Amino acid sequence: MNLYTTVRQLLLNEGYDDIAPFIREENVEEVKVDNWNGGIYEISVKVPVILFTSWKKRGVLDERSGQVLEAFRDASRDSGYDVYQAANIIPSDDAKGEVNMSILAEEPTFWQRGYYKMFISHLTDDKSIAGDLKRILGTLGISCFVAHEDIKPTKVWQDEIVKALVTADALCVIVSPGVVNSEWCDQEVGFAMGRDILCISLMYGAKPYGILGMSQGLQCERMKIKDVAVAIFDILCTNNKTKDNYTRCVADLFLQSTDTDKALVWLKVIDHFKNPEKSLFEYIRTHFNENALLSDRIVLGNLNKILERQGLPKMVTKTKEVDVDDLPF
Repeated sequence: MNLYTTVRQLLLNEGYDDIAPFIREENVEEVKVDNWNGGIYEISVKVPVILFTSWKKRGVLDERSGQVLEAFRDASRDSGYDVYQAANIIPSDDAKGEVNMSILAEEPTFWQRGYYKMFISHLTDDKSIAGDLKRILGTLGISCFVAHEDIKPTKVWQDEIVKALVTADALCVIVSPGVVNSEWCDQEVGFAMGRDILCISLMYGAKPYGILGMSQGLQCERMKIKDVAVAIFDILCTNNKTKDNYTRCVADLFLQSTDTDKALVWLKVIDHFKNPEKSLFEYIRTHFNENALLSDRIVLGNLNKILERQGLPKMVTKTKEVDVDDLPF
């Protein structure tokens, strides 16, 4: 067992599973500060910027540094003297390691159960756009995290943001002129890209820059907010990173409907999927009879119209379709 593996295990045994994953060769720098008796070292450990900020705000940064130093000293006891003199935690955008936050022990309460999860990164000046998007996307089975709406005053806000970033299925960022000066937006997008989830840039008077330039972009300044929501919906339905997960989420919302009105809403959303996979409808057909409520004559009729348009066999005789007016289509 090498030194870093031993240090990681010692930290895990002490319950420090948030810092342990970052004790690896790519993240650790050992600087020799004294050459007597083989050398004494100071250690620097790189961690993601957003975790560093969270620890600093919570007042636990020194505790993490101290625990890392103790673990390195314990792991090197066979040297016969104290090899390590100090440990420093360094914020870095390129820290390597899987985030395993102890703050995620509790299931986040801000996501709507069963919905697809999207983090909306935005400036305070753009909170009305973010809030409007959240409400419209919610009608499409997309639960959005908007910091100024979803963080309760009693919660440590940095922890809630990290929870949302770690559990989100996708992220969109509102790119307005002031975003270039926002460290938090940069960190949020970088964190999401590090997880390899879809990032969508919504351009409102500014273009994506730096790492934001790698995200999929929408020119939104002259668009109505409902049209922006529909454009995001279309991306989720077609992007390889999102289409299977998102369409399955909506299918499950339909299959688990607790009233016919909601079932009809989810059917209308499903009917607007762009180029859906045939396997999605086979999944719906397979599980349809598990919910007796879906045998409603109108629900069956509307489902049959969708199946017919997809070239699939109908389940029963189709009936008159009911209009649903509260969606942005």
